[in-house]
Amino acid sequence: YVSSEELDSPNKVVDWIRYNIAFGNEERFLVVFLNSHCNVIKYEILFKGGKNGTTIGIDTVLRRAILNKASRIIVSHNHPSENVSPSVEDVRVTQQIKESCGAIGIELLDHIIVSKTDFFSFKNNSLL
Repeated sequence: YVSSEELDSPNKVVDWIRYNIAFGNEERFLVVFLNSHCNVIKYEILFKGGKNGTTIGIDTVLRRAILNKASRIIVSHNHPSENVSPSVEDVRVTQQIKESCGAIGIELLDHIIVSKTDFFSFKNNSLL
C-alpha cells in the first residue's frame, strides 16, 4: 500500500511508478486506483509481458477499478528498451481505456510510460 502523501506531486508519482516497474526486463502494466479526492486506494500490476510488449485486457482494468471503488485511475507501463515514446498500440489502448472508463464514470488521469531514466506522460503531451 502507498499513502496519498507519498504521491502528492507529479514528480513523486513518476518516481514511485519508476521504482515499482521500470527496472525489470519485461513489460509491466500497473494501475493506481484513486478515490474522488485523488487519494490512493490501491495499486496493482495487472499485466506482464515480454521484452517487446504485453497484452492489456481493458475489461480487467475496468473490473479492478469497479471492485476497488475507484473514481479515477492512473495507468502506467515500462519500456525495457529505454525508449519511452509511445507506440501506435500504446496510443490506441490508452484511448480505449479512456473511452471505456468514461462510459462508466471513471476518469483516466494519465498514462505514464517509464524507463530507468526517463518517462512519457500522455496528459503532459496532450494525448489524453
